[in-house]
Amino acid sequence: MVRPQTFTCRGSVVALVAEEYHRPYFEAYRSLMDEPARSRLSFIAHHAVVDRRVLADLKGRIERRWGRPWWRAILDVCDFTELSCFSEYELYGNFRLDRERSMVRRWWANLPLPRSQLSSLDELERRFGPSHRTVSFHHYLDA
Repeated sequence: MVRPQTFTCRGSVVALVAEEYHRPYFEAYRSLMDEPARSRLSFIAHHAVVDRRVLADLKGRIERRWGRPWWRAILDVCDFTELSCFSEYELYGNFRLDRERSMVRRWWANLPLPRSQLSSLDELERRFGPSHRTVSFHHYLDA
């Protein structure tokens, strides 16, 4: 995080979103929940606020619908021919959005960089804080 973060706004939880639409995540949501995802934006933002009550409601709904433990139902809808076939961020974010229309969505403003550009936090804050919330360093960007 390269600048201060807030996770609530006017009493509502802030959910960070991005344009990174990955079809298998949304297909898994539809299969698991028997409804389309409400958001075409991605809830994958490397961090999120999770409300235990909402999470318990989500797991309970999955178990009632599928008649098995929530984790087994998730595994049952995954298409393992896909390298990345499921996202807990998409599941939780869309479930919460479906039940809380007042949820505040903000752009996550992450900057992905190769690990070779890793420097001190002070330097990262100075360089990228004015334009980004976070900076992430991924091994696959060094290739």
